[in-house]
Amino acid sequence: MAFNYDTNISMLRRFDPVDTTPRVLLEIKTARTGEETPEAMVQFLSSLTNVKKKILQIWRYGYPISFEISVVDQRIHFYISTPAAFQNFIESQLVSQYPKSLITKVDDYLPQILFGSKPVATAQMKLAYGFSYPLRSFRDFKDVDPLSSLLGILSKSKFGDSVSVQYLLVPINNSWQKYAQGMMSRKSTDGSGKEQSNPYASVITEKISSNGFKTAIRFAVSADEYVRAEHSLEEIANSYASFNNPSANHLVFKKPILWQKKRLAEAMLLRSKFFMPTGQILNVVELATLYHFPTTPLANIANISWYKTILSDPPEMLPVAE
Repeated sequence: MAFNYDTNISMLRRFDPVDTTPRVLLEIKTARTGEETPEAMVQFLSSLTNVKKKILQIWRYGYPISFEISVVDQRIHFYISTPAAFQNFIESQLVSQYPKSLITKVDDYLPQILFGSKPVATAQMKLAYGFSYPLRSFRDFKDVDPLSSLLGILSKSKFGDSVSVQYLLVPINNSWQKYAQGMMSRKSTDGSGKEQSNPYASVITEKISSNGFKTAIRFAVSADEYVRAEHSLEEIANSYASFNNPSANHLVFKKPILWQKKRLAEAMLLRSKFFMPTGQILNVVELATLYHFPTTPLANIANISWYKTILSDPPEMLPVAE
């Protein structure tokens, strides 16, 4: 199905009529020799929690910021989609954590995937339990990068496949932490009438110790055949098993039904906060586990679009200090 972005974008704004600000798409390339860890991503994400707009001097509306991984022409790319008004802020905060990164403003790749000529399959990942219970974090991974499983799947995409993995983040206030704090302090009574503290108190404490974002995790895959797109979608979803936290939470795979398919595709294109899972909040540690820019631990993954640095000898006849 052909899609004219300029003609249809105003119609699609109905999904998010408040946020009509122009957006930019930034491609982020890091060096294969980079030494940054997901902790750098935690710091970067923490700096974005106040990307909000005041409405009537009373409410503060969080602007959606989208972190994306795509496969186009069998190459893996990393992107950030942000309101244009925050581009300079985003870039400055990113460079402070990834000083050797290359940031380039690029054209949007999503219209071709979502509304191009090939069959497309879409889906979301949702928390199995409430937002108070955390996923496995990168601090629990030993000697392996948490993104290895996902990127390993993406690196094997076939010619003609196109993929988008989208993490849509909406800044929110701390009311969710207060709610979880109250839930943590609740006590239950056993059969003998003895009060028992919440057995999940420690994992809830872990979750609320960091700021969070309302989050949607969305997938889109286009391929020459719909069966191929569906199969790739399920492989991507299966890779998220590595983030399962047996003592707390995990993500489940959800396909849209009937009328939801077009709504999900349009919400992905707009990076819209509409059509997001209700009450799905991830903290910055969880998000940095699910999404961070590739560095040395991922150097052996094929087909990542790296920032290539070229070293050469210094020019001749440089002055020499005496």
